[in-house]
Parts: sequence; structure tokens; C-alpha cells
Amino acid sequence: MLLDDRTPVHGSVYRRHVQMVFQDPFASLNPFHTIEHHIARPLLLHQRTKGSTETRERVAQMLERVNLTPASHYAQRRPHELSGGQRQRVAIARALAPGAQILIADEPVSMLDVSIRLGVLNLLARLQREDNLAVLYITHDLATARHFSDEILVLYKGRVVERGPSDAVILDAHHDYTKLLAQAAPDPERLGKVVASEQGFDRSTIDNSVCYDHFRGEWVQHRGAAAGAA
Repeated sequence: MLLDDRTPVHGSVYRRHVQMVFQDPFASLNPFHTIEHHIARPLLLHQRTKGSTETRERVAQMLERVNLTPASHYAQRRPHELSGGQRQRVAIARALAPGAQILIADEPVSMLDVSIRLGVLNLLARLQREDNLAVLYITHDLATARHFSDEILVLYKGRVVERGPSDAVILDAHHDYTKLLAQAAPDPERLGKVVASEQGFDRSTIDNSVCYDHFRGEWVQHRGAAAGAA
């Protein structure tokens, strides 16, 4: 990884700059430890605070940043005492605690109740703006991808097969796999309807050796790729 000034980043500095929010908020937190411990640990490991008083104050600040207020109401609780959405907010606070500049969010709302997904996505978007974060949002849900992302890259069998601004990729899909993903998304207007032409693509015919680049407005061949390569 390179910083803005092209300085390479390795080891503990890399781990401080790049953090991850996992898919399952029920498994990513240790049930034995308090919420305060989960956030205090990266602060101390990366020497972001000194002493128990400063650490507790920073933990409270991080909890309030992810809308878990008042912080004192959550700090001494354990993960099983929180809802799924609250746990994921703790996971986000833990990821940001070392001062991360890049956040890898792996399906961060897929295991949450539909009613609270938007709140977590809006939280991530706010933190992204406030901290100038780069967020790599990994998902199979095109609706949330379009809502959250500025740019979308569609991968099939390990290769990018379509990329561009989120609206362009979703509303003007070119690659067969992108169309397949769009077709799989719930559509109230197609409720109860099955049309022969909408049965889907034969996956064996999908070609991942080419990528449609909306920025360039053209198809691009992957280097060294043969048509239909796995």
C-alpha cells in the first residue's frame, strides 16, 4: 500500500492504516470481553492513547461517533447484551480506533435486519466524509452498492468484468454477469412473473477475459487472458 505521498507502508503501520469490518457482528466480537475492552485494545496496541484515563475517554468518543450514546450505557456491556446493529457499530468503532485511512467492509449489513441496514450504511458514509476514508465495500447486493458507492467494480471468477460510476454500472450494465446480478435483485414490478427471456444466463458461457470500462466507454481485454478462462 502507498500513502498519498507514494510512501510504501508495511507491518504495523499498514495494520494501523488498513482495518476491516467483518460480515458477522455476532462472531467478530469476543463474548468474554466488554465493549470498552474491544475498542481500548487497538488504541493501546497502536499507541494512540497513554494511560487508562485517556483510553477510557477515547473509547467514549469512539462510541459516540458511531451513535452509541450515552457511551457509559454501552462501555461495560458485553456483546451478547447488544443488538446486531449495535454490535456492528462497535466493530466499526474498533476498526477506526487505530486511525485507519482505509476501511475494508465485507458485507457489513448482510446479516442485519432490513430495518437497520440503511442506518449503518449512512453511518459509514458520514464517517467516510468526516475522516476522508477510503472504503472498499464488498457486497452481492447491488441496491446497497449503488446507494453507498461512488464507483463499482464487478468481479467474476477473480477478474473485474465491469467497472465505472455506480449509476452507470447498475442502470446500463454491459457484461453478462452484471446483468445476471441485476436480474437477481428483487423487483416489485416483476413479482410473480416468470418470462422465458428472463430465465438468466448460462454461466458456462460467461466470459471473464474482458471487462467493460464505463470510464473509457469500451471493452478491455485482460492481459494474458483467453476467452472464457476461469
